[in-house]
Amino acid sequence: MAVFSDGGSQQSSTVTKLTVIEESYSSIDNSSVVSWKLTMSVAGWNFSGWSVTSKVWLDGSLIYNSSKTVSIGKNSTVTLASGTKTIYHNDNGSKTISCKAETSTSTSASYLPGKATPQGELKLTDIPRNAKFDVTGWDTSERPVENEVIFKIIKPTEDYYCELSIDSQQFQNLVTRANIENGEYHFQFTQDELNNIVYPFMTSDQVRTVVAKLRTYEDSTKEVQIGEEVGIWYRATIENANPIFNDFEYEDSNSITTVLTNDSNKIVKGYSTLKVTIPVENKAIGQKGATITGYTIDNYSVAYSDSEDVIKEIPNYQNESIVVSAVDSRGNSKSITKLFTDNLINYTDLVMLSFEVFREDEIGEKVKIKFNGTWWPANFGGANGGGILNELVASYQYQTGNGEWINGTSTLTLDISEFGKFSCEQYIVGDTGNGFNISNSYNIRIIVSDKLSSRENTRQLIAGSPAIALYGNNIALHGKYDESKTDIPVQIYGNLGDITVNSINGKNLFNKNNLILGYYLDYDSGQPVADSNMCYTNYYIEVSSNDAYTMSNSYATIFTIHYYDVNKNWLGCNNQNNNLSSYTVNIINKAKYVRLSCGKSTIGTIQFEKGSKATEYSEYKLFDCTFLTEPAEKIFEGQITTGTTYNFTKSLANYREICFVFNTEVKTLTLDMFKNICSYYPGTLKLMGYESETNSALIGCSLDYISDTQFECKFCGFIYFSNSKWTSTSYSLLVYGVK
Repeated sequence: MAVFSDGGSQQSSTVTKLTVIEESYSSIDNSSVVSWKLTMSVAGWNFSGWSVTSKVWLDGSLIYNSSKTVSIGKNSTVTLASGTKTIYHNDNGSKTISCKAETSTSTSASYLPGKATPQGELKLTDIPRNAKFDVTGWDTSERPVENEVIFKIIKPTEDYYCELSIDSQQFQNLVTRANIENGEYHFQFTQDELNNIVYPFMTSDQVRTVVAKLRTYEDSTKEVQIGEEVGIWYRATIENANPIFNDFEYEDSNSITTVLTNDSNKIVKGYSTLKVTIPVENKAIGQKGATITGYTIDNYSVAYSDSEDVIKEIPNYQNESIVVSAVDSRGNSKSITKLFTDNLINYTDLVMLSFEVFREDEIGEKVKIKFNGTWWPANFGGANGGGILNELVASYQYQTGNGEWINGTSTLTLDISEFGKFSCEQYIVGDTGNGFNISNSYNIRIIVSDKLSSRENTRQLIAGSPAIALYGNNIALHGKYDESKTDIPVQIYGNLGDITVNSINGKNLFNKNNLILGYYLDYDSGQPVADSNMCYTNYYIEVSSNDAYTMSNSYATIFTIHYYDVNKNWLGCNNQNNNLSSYTVNIINKAKYVRLSCGKSTIGTIQFEKGSKATEYSEYKLFDCTFLTEPAEKIFEGQITTGTTYNFTKSLANYREICFVFNTEVKTLTLDMFKNICSYYPGTLKLMGYESETNSALIGCSLDYISDTQFECKFCGFIYFSNSKWTSTSYSLLVYGVK
């Protein structure tokens, strides 16, 4: 309802009112019926015999125009006119109408009202023109696309004809349902709709947004559409649709290891080439409209084939099982894991623990070598045999200066009486019938090999020394007389009672036989970084602060010089990259030692010397036993148990390398490598091996670095192949320190 008022133009106390009321509306006709009434009120006067002309407009149309004689009592109201009118709404059901009236009297006397024009607008009820969804309690969460969905429908009139369509964001009118009635409507995709419409449009999606639309028509002819309701939605999911994938095959395709195992199903850890085959008859099949996009084989992505066998070969396979997964277009996968169990041959590389070479009494021709290590003394066929038994062989070579390497003629006899260990200590013959010429220094190389791995190590054999050497009236003790120093009548070498002669150094301080190969020292931290083309010195070179030193080669190459203080803490480095054949630096203040890094292929002619310019190349010479032997000292031996902390007998800081011996596995690490491994996660140094007596179980332990004098056994136990369950136990561990 709306009431509009206006006072007379001559007498404002005489008020004309237009009252408009929406009496009803029709959804079918999209119309409203409004009533109207025009009244006039006076105050304080009585009037009679007025001639009043009245006009009324609704929705812009003049619906009343008439004159009449009116009498009005004091303080009273009289109705001038009234009526009704049908108003038709806009197509969308909305309507606002303009309302206006006009009354006028003669203006011949001042007491007459004159003209009044009450007017304004009236907003009519919005008439629902189409059916709607009742969203009360509606849930938009995910639900399987196959499940029933209940929509609540509100129709303004049962005469309307409604259709429900299910759409997606990219596809309109996936499916349609006709003649939707008022109340609850239970919707569910048919199996045919799922197979031919829904699954194909969700072939790459696990979840899609589904939108319901409700279209309203006057009748079933659908000639006149009243409206459309859009917006109610939910998240439809594809469930239980992992690919069908049931089997694959594997074998060893490495011709070397298959000869050793005599069985292509056996996998030699770290050496076999694992060949995985998915026969076409076992190919993966996508479900519910998904397609297979490929396979994942041990973290390798492999293309899918619908018509051919899928094959992937992985060389030097390290794991104890193989996992193959089929992946579909929705990202679903089906995985199959196969444990090698009895087919796993847990071979470990042989390890050289120590190697010494020395002259008898340090002066004569007779030369003895002494070395030891660990190896894998088992059958490549596994616990039940059937393959080739692993064997060890050893040989040696010798070299003078930069000359050719010559094969030694002495047969080396290995002692393998202790399980998993080997050793040798015997005299060898070189270029003389008794051994090696005392006038020369030699490089002696030992090579130890088994069926799969080989290790070699090189040590320097210094020239022999006579007990007494005469030169005219001069004499030398425990060495040759240096004819260039005839001003010294008595030359003494070595340690004789209270008389000590310092070690004799050559000008070249770079020892190519004492290097860490396959690593370089990081320019920003001094820590070892793996690089198969690089190397760095395995020792510290004492230098003088602020003095000039030169690193050189026969051609331009990489030179890097790292500085360390008196406690061998890293201070920084200088380097140049392939631009120069010599590189001179002034040793920085506080530096007491340096270490050198260069390309591995250049070590034969690298020289590092004191002075500001490069001189003619000279072999490294340092007659100090520290670099002639590399003894392995036992720093721990005993049983280890889960959750227990143990002490090393000596600090790890005393050694260049630390060697862990556990069952048939041996691991040799630098101290920094041991620390870095354990810094990622406590107990990440893992050692494994077959149970030595029956080979029916796998023994394993995990160790954690605590300090240079302590370590913790995080776990020690075994897993029987018969039940595949780990059981905690105690087991023996040996740890050696290599200087």
